[in-house]
Amino acid sequence: MMWLSLALRNIVANRRRSMLALAAIAAAAVAMMLFADYVNAIRVGLRHTTIHDGLGHMRAAARGGFDAYEEKQLQHGMTPAQYAALEKAAGSEPAVRRIVPGLSFQGLVSNGPRTLSFSGSGVDPVLESAAFSASHDIVKGAPLNASAPDDGVVLGTELAHRLGVEPGQTVTLLTSTVSGAINASDVQVVGLESTGSPERDLHLLRARLPLVQSLLATDRVSSVALLLDDDADVDAVQRRLAAALPQLELRNWLQLAPYYTQVLGLYENLFRIFGLFILVVSLLGLTTIILTSVLERSREIGVMRALGISAWHVRRAFVLEGLVLCVIGVAAGMLVAAGLGEGINALRITMPPPPGQTEGYPLRVLWDWQATAGIATVVLLLGIAAAWMASGRVTRLKVIDALGAL
Repeated sequence: MMWLSLALRNIVANRRRSMLALAAIAAAAVAMMLFADYVNAIRVGLRHTTIHDGLGHMRAAARGGFDAYEEKQLQHGMTPAQYAALEKAAGSEPAVRRIVPGLSFQGLVSNGPRTLSFSGSGVDPVLESAAFSASHDIVKGAPLNASAPDDGVVLGTELAHRLGVEPGQTVTLLTSTVSGAINASDVQVVGLESTGSPERDLHLLRARLPLVQSLLATDRVSSVALLLDDDADVDAVQRRLAAALPQLELRNWLQLAPYYTQVLGLYENLFRIFGLFILVVSLLGLTTIILTSVLERSREIGVMRALGISAWHVRRAFVLEGLVLCVIGVAAGMLVAAGLGEGINALRITMPPPPGQTEGYPLRVLWDWQATAGIATVVLLLGIAAAWMASGRVTRLKVIDALGAL
C-alpha cells in the first residue's frame, strides 16, 4: 500500500509527464476500441443481413438439393411428404420460429421486343413477409404480398430497366417444366426491387409459389428456410433435425454464406495489423516518457539507494507507477471511446458503396465488452513492459553517480 501511495504521489508531482503518458495510453485505447467496435458492428450487421435477407438460420433440402448436378429443374426437389416431415419435426423444436418454403428456377422473361434470362424464386408472400419483413427494398410499385395478384411478379431494377417495363405492365415468362417441356405464362409486374447489387438486380425475379409450381408442373420446392429465436441454438437444432430427417440435408447459414467468414477474416486481420502498429508506437512513446522521468529523477533515486532501498524495489516503484498510469489512461480511454461511439452513431454517417454494390451503408460502432476487456489487458501489460524497460537503467545506476547530481 505504501508503494501504491508513493506511485500516486509521483504521478501528481510530475503532472506534465503524467499527462503526456495518460494522453498516449488513452489515445491508444480509444483507437483500438473504436476499431474493435466498428468490426463488431460489421460482424453483427452482416450476420443479421445474411440471415434475414431470405437465407434463414438454416436451410433444408432433399439429398443433392444443394450442390448436385441437375439435368432438369427440381430434379432433387423436396417432395410434399418430405416437407410435411420437416414441418412436423420443426414443430417439435421450441427454438424454431418459422419455416419458409422456396423454389428456385430459371428461364426467360420477355416484353415482346426484348428477351432476357432470369434467375427467379417462388415464395409464399405471407410466410416470407413474416419471416423476412425487412429483406426487400421495393423502389417502385408494390411488394409481393398477400394483396398482390396471383400472377404478380417483382423484377430487379436492372432487369426491368433492360426490358423497359414498369409496374402494371405485362411480361411473359418462359421456362421448362420438371419433365423438360417448355411452358410459358403472362404475368403482371407489380414492383421493382433493388438489392444494391446490379449483377443480382439484372437477373432477379420473384413470384408466388403456386404460380411457379404451375409453370414447372410440379408440387415440389427447392429448399425450406428455418428461422430460430436465438442464433446460439443453430448448431443444436441442426443436429437434432438431421438425426430426425435422414432423407434431408440441413446446412446452417455459415455453411451457405462462406463470404461472412471471409469478410470478417479481412477486418480481423486489419485490426491485428492496426493494433500492432498502435501498440508499437505506444510502447515507444511510453518508454521514452518513463525513461525521461527516470533520468530527471536521478537524484531522488540516488537518495533512495543511499537509504538502503534496493534497485529492485526502486524499479518496482516505477513499474507500479506505470501500471497506475495505464489503469487511469485505459479508464479515460473507455469513456472517450464510448462517447465518440455514441457521437458517430448519432451523426448517421453513410459509407461509400463497397465493390459491386450501388448503395452505401451506415457507419456504426457497436460496443464489444469482450474486445474492450482484451484491449484493456493488453494496454495494461504494455504499460508494465514500458515501465520495466525504461526503469532498467536503475539497476545499472551507481549510487555515487546519482548523488553526484545533487
